[in-house]
Amino acid sequence: MALINTEAFKAAAGYAKAVASLNDIKELSPLVFLSGVYLALNKGVINEEIVLADDLREKILVALKEAGHRFEEVDSPHINQTFPLDPTLKQAISECQKLNLNDLILKLAQAANLIIIESAADGSVNLEAFFEDAIFKKVDRYAKGLSKKFGFDVNQPEIYALGALVALNNGDLAQHPALSAHINAYSREFNAWIVQQGWQDLNNLKDFLGDETVQQFSSLHPLHGFSKARNPLIALLNAGIEKVSRTREIECVAYHEAGHAIVSLALRPKVQIEKVTIVPNERYDGCVFFDDSNPIFKHVFPSTREDFLEDLCVSLAGQAAQLKKYGFNAADIGAQSDFAGATEYAWQYITEFGLDDSFGPVQLSVLSRKYNIKSGWLFDEAQRRLQSLLKEAQQKTEILLAEHWENVERVVEGLLERKTLDEDEVRALIFPNK
Repeated sequence: MALINTEAFKAAAGYAKAVASLNDIKELSPLVFLSGVYLALNKGVINEEIVLADDLREKILVALKEAGHRFEEVDSPHINQTFPLDPTLKQAISECQKLNLNDLILKLAQAANLIIIESAADGSVNLEAFFEDAIFKKVDRYAKGLSKKFGFDVNQPEIYALGALVALNNGDLAQHPALSAHINAYSREFNAWIVQQGWQDLNNLKDFLGDETVQQFSSLHPLHGFSKARNPLIALLNAGIEKVSRTREIECVAYHEAGHAIVSLALRPKVQIEKVTIVPNERYDGCVFFDDSNPIFKHVFPSTREDFLEDLCVSLAGQAAQLKKYGFNAADIGAQSDFAGATEYAWQYITEFGLDDSFGPVQLSVLSRKYNIKSGWLFDEAQRRLQSLLKEAQQKTEILLAEHWENVERVVEGLLERKTLDEDEVRALIFPNK
């Protein structure tokens, strides 16, 4: 049975939601969930053998009081009330789905950082302990060195994430395996950011480091912006990692859109590209816009077999370019609209317009509309052909991208530099000598 379906989990979650409601908390955190475990155990509503060590009970109580969360007044769980989960709690629950509540408790206790930390009156963490922490001093020193070497704003969180990377590379995190693993997991994102910045010899900072024994931490230090986090240093580094990661995400979008553009130019030069952009808006992260006054767009669907197959390849080229660049596991949900369009095209190609030789000139909608036949071997065969056709188009797209990969790379470089390109600019990149 999945963890979330167990009575113990439901009881703990119910009391956690009651605590959240009492304190007007908008989303459940690891600490709030642990308060639910504590209350459910105290009230005897959990029948399973759940282990909550005495010292952990005490730490939960202390952490709740330090956070200003009331819980003694809770007398019953809020089973049917709905609360969003913060990302840390959501991930922990997901990772423990096949385990039990004890495993989740241990994971949440780690996530909640239940080591007692002195707090200020407003509930923020007293940062003096962090400023004296040896790892923080190393990261801060490297961040300041990077700032001096490359002229980057020392108040930006990215520079501290890069400082942690230098600390990792220099072996300063050897005694901190969790932090080491966390920083190392983003190595590709760091590399993409460093390349875009044009930085070289990142680890050679000996001429830019200040006196390690003299650290000045002003009231403007960016760590102050994370004083309400459970661990301000980790929160600062994660803020930097998030900004660094955006660089690789933008690069990924550039490969996606360049794939669409290059395959379109290769297969259907008659369709003019209006622009290729990686400037995001609320509907997309990037997009290729085609000239909708072109005669081919007078029809809802492409009109010939050749047009259909070309459109399928163009639709599939975005993610195919991502996978060629970053590998099989780089597939993401960014291509869902591309796949939806390709699937619709292919289904119409097979079942409405009779353009698939293997399936033949059969229009399934006639069977459905006129004879109320909505399933059977013909429908099964159409679905098999749908999958086969899409896979064939995918293979053709991969071959085309391999043949034109140098052009994809040139367009990506142009997009990262200028953000938006029209077809003349794309062609100038592809054919620089013409």
